[in-house]
Amino acid sequence: HHCAGECSHLTFLCSDACDLTLDSNTAHTQLILSENSDNITVKYVKDKQPYPDHPDRFDHHEQVLCGESLTGRCYWEVEWSGSGHVAVAYKEINRKEGSDCRFGRNEKSWSLFCCDKMYTFWHNNKSTDIPAPSPPSNRVGVYLDVVFLQPSLCQIK
Repeated sequence: HHCAGECSHLTFLCSDACDLTLDSNTAHTQLILSENSDNITVKYVKDKQPYPDHPDRFDHHEQVLCGESLTGRCYWEVEWSGSGHVAVAYKEINRKEGSDCRFGRNEKSWSLFCCDKMYTFWHNNKSTDIPAPSPPSNRVGVYLDVVFLQPSLCQIK
């Protein structure tokens, strides 16, 4: 990706429409998770965290899944600094080996890479570049309709 800086954190802004938590058993060891009543933050760190081994943990890519299986229609917003991936995935996604573990690089996940200069949407290892809006924003809204298995993303100004 052609963006300056790396992701230092993503913040999920919880709403009444979709109350998310993160599953720490899936978190890569270079991610720190924190939650409060208004939001959830995922922070990338260089030092590995002393998380116990777990069969659900992502081993090769800095990713984490939410704790809930989403049903019906859900909406949430995500803010980032630097750049980051916002993704929707089936819980059956591979977590242990290969590039197909990455969000958007398989048929079990959809990912939007976000930075100030551009967005790139990924699904099944195919990418589509999306021009960054003007003025730039560091927030997107995610609307998921599980009935039609169709994620939608919108810019929040």
